[in-house]
Amino acid sequence: MPIDQDAEYYSVAIIGSSGGGTATLGHSDPVELLTTIHRELLRVCEEVSAAPSCVNDGAARKRRVCLGLSHAIFISLCDGGGFDAVGEEDWQSNVDVSKGPEATLYTVGFDQSNEISADDLIDRFQVDKLATGPLSKVNTRVKQLDGELASDIQSEESKIRGIISTSSKPSLFHETLTRASLKSLPMAGSGGTSLSILASTYDMKIIGNSGGSVATTTLTKARGWGERFGCGVGYEV
Repeated sequence: MPIDQDAEYYSVAIIGSSGGGTATLGHSDPVELLTTIHRELLRVCEEVSAAPSCVNDGAARKRRVCLGLSHAIFISLCDGGGFDAVGEEDWQSNVDVSKGPEATLYTVGFDQSNEISADDLIDRFQVDKLATGPLSKVNTRVKQLDGELASDIQSEESKIRGIISTSSKPSLFHETLTRASLKSLPMAGSGGTSLSILASTYDMKIIGNSGGSVATTTLTKARGWGERFGCGVGYEV
């Protein structure tokens, strides 16, 4: 993507898990999922940013461009299965107790700074496998990153202007959701009833719900979210 020095750039963060029924549609590859979402955000942005609808009544204003995913906190079971059979007690974060199935935490953006350039956000996109182990211990790290992401959102220098939630556990992402709500960030995502819970609990503005974790393919979800966070959201925030 060519960098326009006169444009205002923004990014999207994703939080959540691979959901209940991931195995049926190949969502057990988190790297592919996150990379696809990032690419679709960039692709849709390129298509819509030049469209006439991006200009309000011809008024001169700085063009806003989505840089894709700048942050991700994503949990997936190591066996590629879904979370439907995971008990509530296994979700509880506890570094001293090994509970629940083996899980892996995938992240984007936590080795970076809000001060990096637009070129860096595009060119340095990388999915990191940050932790693997019993779900209870992995979720301890998730809670730590939740605090970091919340701080990034709160920062005046933050480029984050939207949140994607995929089957998110509210207790794991409380700080992020609270800060996102305070800044009135729009949210899209999937997860059956989870988005409804987030909307009611945190007063989130939901701009797109692609259904449960097995409702659509990875590419279909990514394209839908990309369209939601295209030019329109860029001009609203």
